[in-house]
Amino acid sequence: VNAAFNRRWLAWEVMNTKYVLEGYSITKNSASTMLAMHALRKTLIKYYVQSLIFFTIRHSKFLEWIAMFLQTPQGSALSSDSAIERESMSFSTNIDVDYDIAKAGISRKRFRDEYIKWIKCCLAKREETLPSKRPLSIHDTVTLCFGMSILGRRALASASPSKLPNTMGILCGIHALLKNDIRISNPKDEWVFQDMEILKEVVSPAIKMALKLFQDHFIDSDQFEDLSVLYE
Repeated sequence: VNAAFNRRWLAWEVMNTKYVLEGYSITKNSASTMLAMHALRKTLIKYYVQSLIFFTIRHSKFLEWIAMFLQTPQGSALSSDSAIERESMSFSTNIDVDYDIAKAGISRKRFRDEYIKWIKCCLAKREETLPSKRPLSIHDTVTLCFGMSILGRRALASASPSKLPNTMGILCGIHALLKNDIRISNPKDEWVFQDMEILKEVVSPAIKMALKLFQDHFIDSDQFEDLSVLYE
């Protein structure tokens, strides 16, 4: 009985549908059902990465973070056009649209190909409200966003118990991030300790926004094809 209760608690089955969290409303849709398919998990992770990029670029410390990240070993490694992150527990061809099968990991090239239009859209929107004194480097911006996406995805994987089935595991990981239980388990990601605001103001709101977009895309997924609409 205790085992069954614990598993049900970990699945955070919604009993009260009126519960609302900032940036995310829980509906009667069953999360376990929606995330049972690889294609839908891939959609959620894509929205998560897009949200990480969104909150990174629009933040007032964006330029500071670029300068800080490029000085770290991880930033230096990911600035290379041939950069790749391999970690079977965090990245998979089943859920990451930028997974490079040939290189068995998340490659910077695939990341750039998949998200460069969104990055440029976010940069253009930033320039409308916070015009920079000098042209922003696309290369450096991609490097920081790539690093943020790796950090965020590893944080989600670290909070997802590996002993549980895939769907149950990712639900537990999402639940942990919603509670701001963000764990940094890989030494490569320890650069974030230089500014803990990143966890609070990028990673935490990104998972909430990703869930909201994931829910909304069932109503009208076509609207998100327009990046300007997605940004708003």
